[in-house]
Amino acid sequence: MKTNNAAILKLHQRDPQEALERLNRITGLHFSQWPESLVADVQQTQVCEAASQVIAEIKVRAS
Repeated sequence: MKTNNAAILKLHQRDPQEALERLNRITGLHFSQWPESLVADVQQTQVCEAASQVIAEIKVRAS
């Protein structure tokens, strides 16, 4: 049976300089260092906003 082992290969951790050169070549941009992902920050913000909405609803219902 074939299994699907999904893995994220972080090229910038294997060979940072080559990964940066490839990123710059592919994007046509000129990063001086590997860009930091903002995905985790966005997800955290969404969780906080959702929690705030739930708290506001609870307060309205409790009134």
